[in-house]
Amino acid sequence: MSTTRTRRALATVAGLTAGVTAATLVPSAAHAAPDPMPVPPEFAAAVERLRADIAKAKAEAATTTAAPPTCRGVYDYTPSNPTTWVPVPAISDQGGINCQLKLDDYDNAAVKVLQAALKECNGESALAVDADYGPQTHAAVKRVQERGGLPVDGVYDIDVKTRMEWPAYNRSNNAFVGCVDVPA
Repeated sequence: MSTTRTRRALATVAGLTAGVTAATLVPSAAHAAPDPMPVPPEFAAAVERLRADIAKAKAEAATTTAAPPTCRGVYDYTPSNPTTWVPVPAISDQGGINCQLKLDDYDNAAVKVLQAALKECNGESALAVDADYGPQTHAAVKRVQERGGLPVDGVYDIDVKTRMEWPAYNRSNNAFVGCVDVPA
């Protein structure tokens, strides 16, 4: 390689790097990516179907929301009457009531509170309050969903919570005072 060529190559590299800031490099039209290879006609229909499937999957992924976290604690909700309190399932004991419980959640204070509410205020008098979200609790939640006009899947969530009544207790002596609605 001649000295003149070496100098030109170095000058070109120096010119390219002189305008680079914060990892931003915009190639010139001479260095732009080539057009994609044309699709042979016999594969055109398959490629179009694949592109449509990819677009559909991207659209579905954009509209899908993650499931709420599992309820692990109990939040003491205060209704309009400040002398009462209502225990409701929550993400933790500090709050966060947009959570869910489902079949096979077990040894969980939130499940126990749900079971007590189903038993005391929602007509499930035979339900065991054992902190295990088993088949009986699953079936009881399905009945609440049916009565409330919700999709029936047996999963407790914030929609189920608003269709149920919850036991309220007196703050001074923890005595049961009746069943109340709890908003979302």
